[in-house]
Amino acid sequence: MENLDSDSISLRPVYNLIELELEEYEDNELVLDTVHDLMQFFEQANCTCRYAHNKKHIRSCYEKVGFKRFFERHFQVRALDKSELELFLKAQLMAFEITNDKLEIHKKINYRYSYNHSFPLCKPTFLKLYRINEYFLSAMQEHLQNQGITERIHGNTGHVPKIKSKVFLDSSVTFPIKLFLERYGAINGLPSPMRHKSESEPFIYLPTGCTYVSVYNDFKKHFYSENDQNEKIISYFTFRRLWQETIPHLKFQSPASDLCEVCETFKAKLLVAKSNKDEYDQIKVQYDQHYEAANRERQHYNNNINESVKNSNQRSNTLADISQIINNSAKGNTAIAYNNGLGWTWNDFSLLFQDHFRNFPNIKQYYHFRFNNSPNDIGKVYASKESGGVEVSFQLLYNHNFNAYTTLKTIRIKPMTKERKCYLYKNIRQHVDDPYKDIYCANPEETKQ
Repeated sequence: MENLDSDSISLRPVYNLIELELEEYEDNELVLDTVHDLMQFFEQANCTCRYAHNKKHIRSCYEKVGFKRFFERHFQVRALDKSELELFLKAQLMAFEITNDKLEIHKKINYRYSYNHSFPLCKPTFLKLYRINEYFLSAMQEHLQNQGITERIHGNTGHVPKIKSKVFLDSSVTFPIKLFLERYGAINGLPSPMRHKSESEPFIYLPTGCTYVSVYNDFKKHFYSENDQNEKIISYFTFRRLWQETIPHLKFQSPASDLCEVCETFKAKLLVAKSNKDEYDQIKVQYDQHYEAANRERQHYNNNINESVKNSNQRSNTLADISQIINNSAKGNTAIAYNNGLGWTWNDFSLLFQDHFRNFPNIKQYYHFRFNNSPNDIGKVYASKESGGVEVSFQLLYNHNFNAYTTLKTIRIKPMTKERKCYLYKNIRQHVDDPYKDIYCANPEETKQ
């Protein structure tokens, strides 16, 4: 047999996701590899329906389903964990049963597989759709008939492993894994813009190209870089279980989403321009520049977080902790406690700025600002549009005769109007935690009584 070069085996054609009606999916390795795998399945005539005696339907069952629907179901199944997949398959198998005599012992049960009520499937296509093999399907059918829809539990579950190669789980094993995942999420993930108020941690989403397997492989590289090659390492399944137990808020970004609209726009343009090499290369250069700039911003953000953690060896658990952090942040900063408003005054800084400072033009175009305390830079701000980018300076002060110790005018506090109280009660109260609803957004009618 002729030996084939490994590069020729892994060579993948270029697929246009727009032509496949999959434009809402990211053009990444996971999506393209899945498309290629399903394309090969479609082209290799794996359907056994065509060999039936009834020649009425000349198309294969997966051709009737259509590539888009087949891909979407296949991709959704990929996101299920093992227990979810087994429960879903059992529900499907119960609907596929075609025997009428369920009371007869040892009665063989047959199944009529389908995508839905409109599209029947042959067995090979059904196996491909749900990413399982025939042995796994048989095991699920047998467990369904013997145990019903209860969860399938391995016989060794709960037993102490007797094999010497097993790794026993204690804090020395679980803590490094949790620490690795936290750092991995900080470097590669993006925080969710929203989270439920009952959640203790905001969700961190890894890119769609990441999988449990790819992260585990990175963990193995990290593990052996810090330990001897003969050191025992936990298995993939244990790694995944500890992940879900210790840091459940680290998740994978859904396949059809993208937190960056600019990236999404560039990817759509690249898909359309694949037939025009010059246009494609031009867009690719712009996309790479944006991607590199985004990575610099991410690194800048992570560096600031690490610097803050390094310079602050305490947690902000009390008002005294917060006061100390403010006092140490700069020489001119002094923390003043509110103390329920006793002796509190509101200073009018707007008049101070209006009389002595200029407005920074086009300030929304800049994202990085810094000040310098050298005599030549008093009242001057340096700004850049990106991390490490070209800085521009702007003189904020009208002149150097500004007295930093000028006494500020105070703002008189007016009682809250009834209209404002009604607004808070009707529109804001629902977003306030229960213990504080009557403190900040009380019913003005009840308060009046």
